[in-house]
Amino acid sequence: MPNGRKVVVMMTLKELKLRMSCPKATQVPTVKALREMGVSVVDQIDLGKDGVMIAYENGYAVYCSGKHSTVVPVFSAGAYVYDQAEGKQEIEESYFDNQDWYVRMLLEAEDRIEQNHYKKTHCVSYDAESEDWAELPSSSTAENEYLKKEAMKELLDLLTERQREVISMYYLQGETMEAIGKYLGIRKQAVDDARRRAVERCREKLGESFLEVFDNE
Repeated sequence: MPNGRKVVVMMTLKELKLRMSCPKATQVPTVKALREMGVSVVDQIDLGKDGVMIAYENGYAVYCSGKHSTVVPVFSAGAYVYDQAEGKQEIEESYFDNQDWYVRMLLEAEDRIEQNHYKKTHCVSYDAESEDWAELPSSSTAENEYLKKEAMKELLDLLTERQREVISMYYLQGETMEAIGKYLGIRKQAVDDARRRAVERCREKLGESFLEVFDNE
C-alpha cells in the first residue's frame, strides 16, 4: 500500500444501528422536518451523480438524488423483497447486517422514490414547486393534498401580490413567519397582517367553506 494513503473503513449496518437510537414515533418525518430537528449526523456517504445518503442519530437516513429526496427508517428496513421473472425473491435481513450500511438504505430509498413517482404520474397531474413528492406517504394523502393545493391556487387569484407571496410561502411551502419576513424584507407582524387580510378577503368572497384549505388557521 502506498505511503500516506488513507484507508476508509465503512460502517456496517449492524454497527450503524449501535450508534443510533430507535425512533419511538410511528410516523416518518419529512426531509425538511428531520433537518430542522437538529439531530446529530452519524455518517454521510457521497454516492456520485448528485447522490448522497445521510444517517442521523435518531434512527433515520435521508437519501437525496438530484431533485428527489426521501427519508428511510433504518431500524424497520429488514429483509429486501424484489420481483423477478420467476416470482418474488428475498434477501434476508442478516445479509445486510454485515454489508456497508448504505446498501440496504439505498434499495429502500430508490423503491420509495419510484413508488412516489408512480403516484405523481398516475394519481395527479399538476406541477407544484413547493411539493416534495418523494415525501408523500400514500396515494390517498397525495390526492387530498392535491385537491387542497388546487383550491389554494384558486384562492390566490383573489389576493394582492404581497398577500399571494405570504400565503404561498406560509401554507404551501410551510415557511415560518420569521423566514417569510426575512425573505420579503418586512417585519414578522407585517407578514401576519398580510396573512390575516388575505384570509378575511377569501372569507368575504367565498364564505366559511374555504377555511379547510388553510391547515394552519
